[in-house]
Formats: sequence, C-alpha cells, structure tokens
Amino acid sequence: MNWKHVTIIVSALALVVVLYILPTPNSKYRTVEYNSNKETVSGNTSVSEKIASALKIIQGGGAPMEGIQLLLDVLNEDPNNVEALYYLGDFSLKTGQFEKAISRFETLVKVQPENSKFWFLLAQAYELNKDIANAVIAYKNCMLYTKDEARIKEIEQKINELK
Repeated sequence: MNWKHVTIIVSALALVVVLYILPTPNSKYRTVEYNSNKETVSGNTSVSEKIASALKIIQGGGAPMEGIQLLLDVLNEDPNNVEALYYLGDFSLKTGQFEKAISRFETLVKVQPENSKFWFLLAQAYELNKDIANAVIAYKNCMLYTKDEARIKEIEQKINELK
C-alpha cells in the first residue's frame, strides 16, 4: 500500500467521523443556532415540520428526491436556512455530488462564519473534489474557530499531507 492509498483511507475515515460521529444540527451538542419558531413555508406546513418530514423520507428509505425537494422548498423561501443547507450539503457529500456540497457549505460558512464544523465540511468537500488549494484554505479557517487543541493538530497534519 502506497502513501496515496493511506491518504485516501485517512480522508475517508475523517469524512466518516465528520458525517456520522460529530453531532448534527438536531443533536444535544449542536452548535447551529436555528430559529425554531413555526415559520410557514407554504400552506400550513412549518419550516421545522417540512425539514423533519424530509429527513424522515430520506432516512426512512422512501423516495429520497421527495425529501430533497422538501428541503429545496425550504431554501426557496429562506436561502440561508441553516438546517436545510446542512442536510442538503450532507446528502450531496454522501452521494458524491461534491460541487453541490461545496455550494451548500460555502453558504453555511457565510451565514455562520465562526462554525468550525461547517468549515471542516467545506474543506472535506473541496478535498474530495480535488480542489486542494481551497481545501487547505477551508481547513485553515476551521482551525481559526476550533478550540480543541487536539483537533487543531489533526487539521495541521491534514494540511501538511495535502501540500
């Protein structure tokens, strides 16, 4: 096994950690601030209900495009909706649609520039899309907003591997 394979495996493991182990916006450790009042998107369905329905459809093995469309409906009404952007970016990343993931995560870091998780996800998306220069920039921004010293060292190591 050469270093290129090791780098790919380490990157894949880091992606798994970010996507499955780190908290999502709905977890008790969430860093995302979201306005949870019942804003109406269309008809009598609130934003939070629409997002919950979308996740249930997508994660429950239903027609994923139906759930994706619900999230897109939320973004049509509120282009900066953090939860909809996060989940659309997450699903794009998981399905190899890196350009779409980059677009979603770029919007998220504009909306919440101090959220290190969003910077990390953006960096991962750039890296998987083979845009190393932008991946390094996003990793450096992630380090600016990360308080965990061990995490900072991991990111520094990742940056050094990419250079």
